Amino acid sequence: MFTSGTNHFAHSGRPTDKDVVAEYDSRYAGLMDQVGQKLADLLTVTAAPATV
Repeated sequence: MFTSGTNHFAHSGRPTDKDVVAEYDSRYAGLMDQVGQKLADLLTVTAAPATV
């Protein structure tokens, strides 16, 4: 994962259907927070895109 200089989730799309949002939140409360933390755990400061 190469996130230096970017913020993958800050500008991501958001659903406009409030009923759908509520349904997802009732089933998957906190999921996006968990995903963000898991991705942060994978980040290494020495990761360089040129190695790919």
